[in-house]
Amino acid sequence: MNKIFYINLVKKGNILAFKLLVITLLFFYQSYSQIIDSMFVYKNEESKSKDSILYNKAWGMDIMASENGFGLGFFYRYQYTRNISGSIALSFSEGKDGREIEYVDYWGYTYTPFKKTRVMMIPITATIQYRLFDDMILDSFRPYVNGGIGPVLLMTSPYEKEFFTALKWAQLKYTIGGFAGVGADFGLDKKNLMGVNIRYYYTPYPPGIEVLDGNPKKSFGGIYLTLNFGVMY
Repeated sequence: MNKIFYINLVKKGNILAFKLLVITLLFFYQSYSQIIDSMFVYKNEESKSKDSILYNKAWGMDIMASENGFGLGFFYRYQYTRNISGSIALSFSEGKDGREIEYVDYWGYTYTPFKKTRVMMIPITATIQYRLFDDMILDSFRPYVNGGIGPVLLMTSPYEKEFFTALKWAQLKYTIGGFAGVGADFGLDKKNLMGVNIRYYYTPYPPGIEVLDGNPKKSFGGIYLTLNFGVMY
C-alpha cells in the first residue's frame, strides 16, 4: 500500500459547502413560504403611503459562494425611489480554472497538479437595483433584479510559494467586469437588511493568466450565491 493516498478532499469540500449553502437558502425560503401566498395582494394608495421609505441608506456585508470557493464583500446602498436603488461594493474572491483539482496527501498537505498561479479577484462595482412587483407583494418579501459594472483588480502570485510568502512576488493586473442577478430582500423590520442574491459574474482578461501551466485563462467569474446582511439608516 502506498504511503500517500491522493484524495480529492478540497474540491469535494468546496462542492459540499456550496450544496450546504443551497440547502440553507432553501430552508430559509421555506420559512417564508407559508406567508408568500398572503403577500400577493394589490395595494391601495393608503397602504402605499404607510409603506413609504423610512430609511434610504444602508451598508452591510455580502457572503459569496460558488464552486470556486467563498468570497466576502462590503457595500453601501442608497435608495433613490421606492423601486430603484444604487450601491457601491468592494469584494474579494478567488479566481480559479474550472479544470483545477486540489488533492490532499496523508499528512494533510494540499496541492493542485499543474497549477502555476494564484488569482485573487477584487472588483469595485457600481450596481443598480430595481424592485419587482411593488404593487402586488407586501414589503416582507421584496424581489428585484440587479446588475453592476466596474474595475476589477486581479492580484496574481506564484502557486509554488506559501500563500503569505508568495505576496512578495504578487503582481497587479487590471480589467473591467460586471454581473447580472436576481434576488430578494426579506423581513418586516425596515431597519435591518437581509436578503439573497444569485449573480452571474463575467470578468474578461484578454491577455490571459496561466492559472494552470500552459493554459492561459482569459475570463473569470461564474455563478455566485450571495447572502446580504446590513443596516439601513
